[in-house]
Amino acid sequence: SSSPSSSSGILPQFSGDNTATKITLGLLWAAYMWFVLLTPNAPGSPATSLDPHDLTEAIQLSINFWFVTPILLPQLAPVIHPAFE
Repeated sequence: SSSPSSSSGILPQFSGDNTATKITLGLLWAAYMWFVLLTPNAPGSPATSLDPHDLTEAIQLSINFWFVTPILLPQLAPVIHPAFE
């Protein structure tokens, strides 16, 4: 019986065991990631056929996300083309 309790928070609080829901959502997420990243049916190329240069660039852009690393730890931030940032 997972009914929302009356708390003052924005999100409802559920009581009871929701393990089945967590497992179902985890499996759906894994299937979605498999489809998007590994199958040729999804738009774009599968992650397994990426050019190593593109992968390196994506990692560097992730490290420089919103300039957090360049501001806090500039010695660790990779230097990439300014138009990409």
